[in-house]
Amino acid sequence: MQPVTLEQLIALNREIGALAAAGIPLGQGLMRVADEFSGPAAAMSRRLAERLEAGTDLAAALDAESAVLPESYRALVRAGLRSGNLASALAGYCDTALRMAQLRRVVGLAVIYPVLLVVAVWIFFLLASSLILPSFDWFEMGEHFWVEPLQTFLFGLGQTGRWLLGSIVPLVLVLGAIYWWKRSARATEGADANRVNWLGWIPGMGRISQLSGEANFADMLQLLVDHGIQLTEALPLAARASGLAGIAGVATQLASQLAAGKPLRSNLETFRRLPPLVRLALVTGHGPTGLVDGLRRAAKNYRRRADAWAEGIAFYFPLALTALVGGTVVGAYAILLFQPYAATLKALSQWH
Repeated sequence: MQPVTLEQLIALNREIGALAAAGIPLGQGLMRVADEFSGPAAAMSRRLAERLEAGTDLAAALDAESAVLPESYRALVRAGLRSGNLASALAGYCDTALRMAQLRRVVGLAVIYPVLLVVAVWIFFLLASSLILPSFDWFEMGEHFWVEPLQTFLFGLGQTGRWLLGSIVPLVLVLGAIYWWKRSARATEGADANRVNWLGWIPGMGRISQLSGEANFADMLQLLVDHGIQLTEALPLAARASGLAGIAGVATQLASQLAAGKPLRSNLETFRRLPPLVRLALVTGHGPTGLVDGLRRAAKNYRRRADAWAEGIAFYFPLALTALVGGTVVGAYAILLFQPYAATLKALSQWH
């Protein structure tokens, strides 16, 4: 199976949600959707339609696509079906996926200029080492000239070696950036709250994924409770659908406590591992209606905070990356040229 991108999964998710909201049979609807899509998304839509037409339920049909669909998405569909409100469950997932896709585009655009800058400076560095630095060898360099070992190394490579070195480094850098861009587009990489491996190096991204997962957990839990599902079943379902790392085990333990007739707070250490606003809703919510309202407010709060973090990264990350990379390479290039010049002036001042 060809990997499905996050953008394609968002589009498919919207179509499934629209079909579910309109009451159109998913098998027929997805077959028409497959004709509108192209590439891996069309092929997956067609496979899903064929399975549904053969009598397979949606959850099982999606489980057969486990190689290209994240576990949290498949768990969310199962929970959405159980809640009786699949369209609302898919809408919450779409919010998180769109946020990740937008951040990926921001990071991709922010990386372009530093990559081009590094490539250009690297080429100029080799030219300066080959053409400019040799003009300083008319005096005794000695301890004043710390770039001499570098120059010796470069000239030891010969002209062919220098050209190869000058070509390989930019090529590796550009190909690495392209590979990162392609790999980060996969739905299995960017859709789970705890699977942002290809974006996790960005400061603040972990916080965004955590808040998004907590919003998904609160949102799915309120859908399930609102549909009359008991917490013994709703907690594990919502936890698996959230994509949060480690939350599924916590929810299962709490569900076991409730099934045994114990209150949620009988094991405070486990209870405190739930998201704070979810804990607050569980403690203060009076009856199903109060609990649903509290969980709905918690989901909105977490999403609002995730959006604020995302806006901050979208604004500050390009500036910080450009300043860091640009300042480093320009500083290194300046030292490469001005250090020999300063060493020459110092040597001349000592002549008698």
